[in-house]
Amino acid sequence: MTFEANGQIYELKYNIRALRTIEDVFQCPLPELQNKFEKGIGINDLVKFFQIGLMHANPGITVEQVDTIIDNIGIEKAAELFAAAFQEAFQKKV
Repeated sequence: MTFEANGQIYELKYNIRALRTIEDVFQCPLPELQNKFEKGIGINDLVKFFQIGLMHANPGITVEQVDTIIDNIGIEKAAELFAAAFQEAFQKKV
């Protein structure tokens, strides 16, 4: 899922490596995390999820850079992008 921020194009993607990283970072299996999403996530979690989703194309991306990206697009848009990209990870590829 691509989007523009700060005049740059980014790709937010949750491949298997990103999903494994999420489980490691949050010390929680994905099904439990999905239940947590239904209740809402905090800004720190959103930033971390966003950082992990950007790492495949930007391996050295920092939390501070992600903060700047989210400041540029807005928290609501960041949450929408995260939800859509995360859902996309579980769609069957044809």
